[in-house]
Amino acid sequence: MDFTELTVGSDDSGRRLDHILMPLLASQSRNSVFAALRKGLIKLNGTKTNPQVIVQNGDRLRIATVLLKPENQEKDPFFIPEDTFETVFCNEHVRIINKPCGISVQPASQQEASVADIIARAYKKAEHASLAFTPAPLHRLDRNTSGLLVISQSLRGATEVSRMIEQHLIQKTYIGIATGNLTQKEDWCDYIDDSHAKPPLYTVTVSRDGTAGKQAVTKAIPLCTNGNKSLTLIQYDIQTGRKHQIRAQSAFHGHALAGDSAYGAVPFSEATFPAFFLHAVRLRFDPCNSIGLPEELVCKIPKQFKNFLKNNLLNWDGKLIL
Repeated sequence: MDFTELTVGSDDSGRRLDHILMPLLASQSRNSVFAALRKGLIKLNGTKTNPQVIVQNGDRLRIATVLLKPENQEKDPFFIPEDTFETVFCNEHVRIINKPCGISVQPASQQEASVADIIARAYKKAEHASLAFTPAPLHRLDRNTSGLLVISQSLRGATEVSRMIEQHLIQKTYIGIATGNLTQKEDWCDYIDDSHAKPPLYTVTVSRDGTAGKQAVTKAIPLCTNGNKSLTLIQYDIQTGRKHQIRAQSAFHGHALAGDSAYGAVPFSEATFPAFFLHAVRLRFDPCNSIGLPEELVCKIPKQFKNFLKNNLLNWDGKLIL
């Protein structure tokens, strides 16, 4: 029987052996992996071992090659393009891209590649040290929302960013083109219920009381307006991260995103326009983070977004409100 020898890398060090093996042997059931360990078809540093043992950087895994062959290895459900995302920041722990409009962050269709699919495919093609870790997006943006998206580059990076998100140590700022004339800053504190969100629109319900849903907190700041066309470029600073938070709250408060027919706006007549214009423009990180993230990152808006501003006389000076 043929065997393949693999070396444990830094992103696998300190983890249980079965936690390494399950994603590595994705075509095998958990029972099959455990049986292979008992039979000696998987050995650690040349000896049979149990699935709960903790592996360390530099350990050697010897695995029967037949276990590593996934079913239908050569058949892809859809074409996955190359990774051409614009990188705004990158180090050994995280990569932050400027996600384009029109692509989902996580797999949503069997016919269309997502950011997660493209990132994972690129990683598999490259030489890397990890057996079980794969870079992946660490938060979500709507398909038609562009802008800053954080992707893990290491297990440490994934763990640290996830902790910062959970402890509200990352501040997110968006800009969007909304209907109506917002003339002064507004603080919105509502409740979003997504329990009835269904395809194809997955719209959520907003209410002022807490009888249903979770609290959603957003600060809306007008950056520039065009009173004749009843449009406002709004800066949205969000303190929570609910599904469709900006789209739903903005509509609830009388300023649906222009073109966002799912939340009551008139759809764009121009076929080449996205469904709406919303861009994740700024991220601010806890300066005490342990993975070398800068205190602030800002990314440029898409060309189509910029052209819409120009054509509708929304004369933004490019500055954000602190």
